[in-house]
Amino acid sequence: MGARRCLEYLCFGYNISASKAPKGLRHSITIQIQTRGLAMKIPFWATILSVLGFMFLCYLGVWQLNRAQWKAGVLQAIDKEYEHDSKHRSLSEFFKDKAFFDQNHGIRRGYLEGKFIHDKSIFLGPRVHNKIAGYHLITPFKIKGQNNFIMVNRGWVPDKGYKPQGQDASHPFQKIMGVLMAYPEDNMFVPQNNPQKEEWYRLDFEQIRKAGNIDNLFDLIVIEERVVNDGFPAPVDIYIRPNNNHMQYAAFWFIMGLVLMVVYMMRFVRMPEKHGPHVDES
Repeated sequence: MGARRCLEYLCFGYNISASKAPKGLRHSITIQIQTRGLAMKIPFWATILSVLGFMFLCYLGVWQLNRAQWKAGVLQAIDKEYEHDSKHRSLSEFFKDKAFFDQNHGIRRGYLEGKFIHDKSIFLGPRVHNKIAGYHLITPFKIKGQNNFIMVNRGWVPDKGYKPQGQDASHPFQKIMGVLMAYPEDNMFVPQNNPQKEEWYRLDFEQIRKAGNIDNLFDLIVIEERVVNDGFPAPVDIYIRPNNNHMQYAAFWFIMGLVLMVVYMMRFVRMPEKHGPHVDES
């Protein structure tokens, strides 16, 4: 009895237009559903693609929300670190505490002494600086008094033709200032590296070890701080003070998902036609 009442209330009926079609054409099934106050004609593939598109747009929105949360933690850690005077703090004492950097967006700011190994540099790209596409120059740095290396992001360069300056013979070691941090994990859309062709899109420390024959390489990176008025490499301030626009990006993807569903409803869902009052002419 309950089921009967539900059917009477909904006035539910359906018709599968492809039911009489040959087997080869049944992939284009159209389902017609009519309820009280609503009529729908649902094409099979358009529905499947719309649902998949909506799910993908929502996935992008959620991913941007996660990035916004991660970026907020990074900014908070940076603000806290810049409150301290780090000119006299050596970064070498923090290299073995990688768990600190992997958790809570840890960073450390200070100085490092050693020498650059310029012939093992890589160009990580594409990276944009002042709306111009280029590369980040990533160079191994041999730490003074150790047989260990760490990668240093020296800054942005416009092309791979840039030749890093060699070490000053009168000063076998140099002192650099920078921020020590774990490199952010690349997302699924970043292409894979091709070390044989010297094409680097993501910072994969294991691949760098093999390509450059650098065994004692820490899985951390130093963002070098320098004052450069002209010339290259241009300091990559974007990594030290990153913008957090991910909430706007998330809102954009969620709105696009909503627009997709609205377009789908406008195309395939229609309200019943309203008729005027019936006049009995008899």
